[in-house]
Amino acid sequence: MKHKRSVSGAWRRRLGLPLALTGMTAALALAGAPTAYASLSLTSGTFEVEGDAFDDIAAAGQDWADVYAAKTAATPGCPTGATACAFATEPTLNSTIFTGGGSKDPIDIPSWKWKDGAGGLPDKDNLLHSFAARYTDGTDDLLYFGSDRYDNSGDAHQAFWFFQDAVALKADGTFSGVHQNGDLLIISEFSNGGTVSTINVYEWLNGALVFAAGGSDAKCNAAAVVAQQVCGIVNAADGTASPWPFLDKKGRTAFGQGEFFEGGINLSDPAINLAGRCFASFASETRSSTSTTAVLKDFVLSGFGSCGSGTVTTPMQVTAGATGAAIPAGGISIGTAGAVQVRDRAVVTVTGANISPAGDTVSFRLCGPVATTAADPLCTANASNKVELGSVSITSAGNPATVDSPIATVTSAGRYCFGATYSGNASKAIPASEDSSAGECFTVTPVTPTIATTAGPVPAGESAASVLLGQPVSDTATLSGTALQPRTPVTFLSSTAPAPAAGAPAGGSLTFSLYGPDNCSTLVHTSAAVLVSGDGTYSPAAFTPTLPGVYHWKATYTGNAPNTLGSTHNALCSVSAESVTVRQLTPTISTAQSFVPNDSATVAVSGGGGPTGSVLFSLFDNANCDGLPLWTQTVPLPAGSNLSKTVSTTSTVAYTSDRTFSWLASYTSTNASHTNASHRCGIETASLTIDNDTRTP
Repeated sequence: MKHKRSVSGAWRRRLGLPLALTGMTAALALAGAPTAYASLSLTSGTFEVEGDAFDDIAAAGQDWADVYAAKTAATPGCPTGATACAFATEPTLNSTIFTGGGSKDPIDIPSWKWKDGAGGLPDKDNLLHSFAARYTDGTDDLLYFGSDRYDNSGDAHQAFWFFQDAVALKADGTFSGVHQNGDLLIISEFSNGGTVSTINVYEWLNGALVFAAGGSDAKCNAAAVVAQQVCGIVNAADGTASPWPFLDKKGRTAFGQGEFFEGGINLSDPAINLAGRCFASFASETRSSTSTTAVLKDFVLSGFGSCGSGTVTTPMQVTAGATGAAIPAGGISIGTAGAVQVRDRAVVTVTGANISPAGDTVSFRLCGPVATTAADPLCTANASNKVELGSVSITSAGNPATVDSPIATVTSAGRYCFGATYSGNASKAIPASEDSSAGECFTVTPVTPTIATTAGPVPAGESAASVLLGQPVSDTATLSGTALQPRTPVTFLSSTAPAPAAGAPAGGSLTFSLYGPDNCSTLVHTSAAVLVSGDGTYSPAAFTPTLPGVYHWKATYTGNAPNTLGSTHNALCSVSAESVTVRQLTPTISTAQSFVPNDSATVAVSGGGGPTGSVLFSLFDNANCDGLPLWTQTVPLPAGSNLSKTVSTTSTVAYTSDRTFSWLASYTSTNASHTNASHRCGIETASLTIDNDTRTP
């Protein structure tokens, strides 16, 4: 666990949410401390945490004066950049005080009790104002909190709660709201007059407070700002200006030493890992000690953020009425029936409070086919090319909750996008949310049919097609695996009665091509197009070659967009059943030799380290290296300390006629201890004599 820097100094005012401070002494709060501190780690100047309420550090960010100004403006809000904020003032000096033995942090909120004007509250434990703010800086989720108190005489202990539920006071002296997993409690301890402090962070988890992070020496400190996950600080001296009306026990309108506290926590720090929670309310509290079971004293309660909702959907395939797996990235096939069933699965999550969306609705729609470019339209609520699938009530009692759309039938290949809109719930202050992102899109792929062909004729008693020169050759194709064409409409609810009529058989045409003789590149004949109507065998094509040899038929089907792709059979002339031999003359066989010359060179030295560099090989078309070389290659010497190194060429250039060669090798050294070297021309020569067999069998 990383250590965090905590707040030092004495203070005891009412704060705005989960954090506890202990052992504060006003007189010794910041003895010997620097006069200004940088902001919490990784904030990059988002917010100042330096021991006062004004943004007075060069290149730093906002401060509590900005929060106060925004919250008390004619139209209250938050400072620019803050995602949530609060500034709360204690109504009277003795208002909102904890009472009863059940008012302790490890106990759930419904057991807490409060009252006004109880009396007997020590002045050092009396909070006046509490404040909190939340910012996002890059990938960091940053939470700041602070308070001021009525008196700085004596030690005090304080905490801040951040609740996901909307916690509020009830007239009967209890609290509304309950703890949710992920509620945050921060307890800061000040000892030795505030010069050494610790801050501990707790998470409410399954009915208990669980330690999340913390450590000693957690005072916000510019010298160690990068290492800080959570830190706090108090004002260092009497007379620290307040941007809001303030009056302490001594009648001062500026903060006495230790009467102002602020701190911050990086919720995204891996050791804390509490980012992304929506805190609807917060409370600051004073307490009898730093123990989580300490008796609670004064508190200030305030709203903080707002809850939201998120809808994330996944297109699903339906087979035989059952929902299967999510549609893969590669899509699903339209199938030979020319229809596929799909549905959308929505997961609705309420953020900021653990409230189930049960009883609310999700409306689904399906758009498509849509374009396949990056700018294609998604299936928003106002999309023009959509089919409404209807609204479905959420029956799942959990949060998040899962709900499936009605089943839709798609009869055309292409790209489709679902869209889903969660209704929200005004009575629960849950806003609506929508998913019409690219993740809602899926592809229905066309089928690729197969073509089985038979070349002919096949003489009796033989297994392969052959004819004598002057006789016709033929080919027959059997097409299978085509898909029905789209219906009208293309997409519809599967429950529609009656369903649209089935699509027509696949259209398009077949063309037969003959290549040869004895190759797959010379086209000698192309048949007229044969119209197709779905799967079946289509009449043969015939042609009479004028040369002997082996010929190859290819059959090409155009396809019938969008559901059936085109297909070519025997594209590489590798299907034996598509070959036919035209016999007349005995084939002739001739040969042709070829040779690939290569060279090698050994570079050797007697010292100065192993040779390094490269050898340039040049091949000439004569015996004396005259003219331009036929071919060159530079080969680097291998690494290592060997004093002798050999490299070779890797030519693939073949020669098929009589000729004479000569080689020239030149070594270029990159070792300062060695010179360059060159191999003298004429030492390496070669003569090539080609004698091919030209006889006719």
